[in-house]
Amino acid sequence: MNISQEKQEDLVLKVSIDVVPEDYSTQVNQALKDLRKRVNMPGFRPGKVPPGLVNKMYASSVRADEVGKLVSEKLFEFLRDNQIDYLGEPIPEIQDAMDFARESEYSFAYSVGLMPEANVEVPQKHNLQRLVIEVAETQIDEELKNLRKQYGKTESPEVAEQGDMVSGQMSYHEDIEDPETFKTVKGLFIPTDRLQKEEDKELFVGLNKGDEFSFNPHTLFEDKKAASIYLATDEDALDSLPNEVLFEVVHITRMTDAELTQEFYDKVFGEGEVSNEQEARLRLSDYLKSTIQPRLDGKLLGELREAVIDANPVPLPESFLKRWLALKEQNRSENKEQDFLSLAEDMFQNDQRYIRWQVLRAKVEKDNNIEVSQEELNQEAETTVRRRLRDMGYPLPEEQMQAVVARFKTDREEMERIYTNMVEFKVLQHLKDQMSIPEQNLPWEEAEKEIQQAETPLA
Repeated sequence: MNISQEKQEDLVLKVSIDVVPEDYSTQVNQALKDLRKRVNMPGFRPGKVPPGLVNKMYASSVRADEVGKLVSEKLFEFLRDNQIDYLGEPIPEIQDAMDFARESEYSFAYSVGLMPEANVEVPQKHNLQRLVIEVAETQIDEELKNLRKQYGKTESPEVAEQGDMVSGQMSYHEDIEDPETFKTVKGLFIPTDRLQKEEDKELFVGLNKGDEFSFNPHTLFEDKKAASIYLATDEDALDSLPNEVLFEVVHITRMTDAELTQEFYDKVFGEGEVSNEQEARLRLSDYLKSTIQPRLDGKLLGELREAVIDANPVPLPESFLKRWLALKEQNRSENKEQDFLSLAEDMFQNDQRYIRWQVLRAKVEKDNNIEVSQEELNQEAETTVRRRLRDMGYPLPEEQMQAVVARFKTDREEMERIYTNMVEFKVLQHLKDQMSIPEQNLPWEEAEKEIQQAETPLA
């Protein structure tokens, strides 16, 4: 195998890869051998199809697959070993059709958009301002009320009353016409005081352990996030639930508000950390600031990001990126007759500031060894779950909270999003620490308006 590179244009590299039969024949032979064990063909028992017949029918496609995998692997290995930082994904050059019917030499070529060099300058002249949250007493009252409920006494009554948490499992047919699609979902817990309709609340009053009844899962809660948490079902799968499911009561939990005792303070704040209500309220004030201040700081960091982009113009391989965007859109579009280059032109105009930021961010991240540990990632995932539940007004007992957190951590997309956001935050925080930014206090209500305006997408 031979791999070479040459400059194609500014910030674009051409990587050529030549392969010979010795590079791929072993993989192809093994793939065909594995295929013979699985292939079904009339007149032959499974696994007993003659090798020659399998080769005649499948060798061409298997060879194409194995060569393709090998070339892709060696391409990225070459870029990694030569420390070539790139944008987007390598684009295969248009070539004549290759004949994979027999072993031969094959040549491939790829265009690679290079990451431009960037020296990130921190803007010293700016109009940035850090808004600092002021917590009102009413917010502290509400938080203390929720904590007393969360850490209150837990009982297991035989009969459910309004306000109890009813745990159980639901069963339903994914396809009403197919009995074999019967499905049971365990781990549901229904906070009856959070149900949006009175008729639904009444369904849960007077229930005993082991009782079974039907309800409509789509009417219980106001939003999908709450429904996903309490019905133990991914948001994407909620719409596919039938309008009637069978629910079996497994457990009933009743919580009474905790008294403001030392035992309560130790559970909430740590042993010996707080000894009276006044100290507790001060700690809660700090905690509440910590829940909303990051969002205000996020607004500031967003403004800082824009200022850094303006202060650091960097060149981009525009023609390459437009080709890459066009190819990406073409691959996922059903309308193959669309003018994808024109579409990519518009996309590039909209995305070029974001792409430039990716270049600047990568530079700061690399030069300053910025990284996110697994422990930090896990902690942020738990914080995210707790914040979402609090924002929705759904306090949970700690055991059930941990179950929700554990399920959340299995969502790969969510965890990748959190990781990316954490890296971005650390990069921006590093830049902010090198600047002088004045502060201004802001009441809670005004802070919420600021955040809402900042987080509301443009129409």
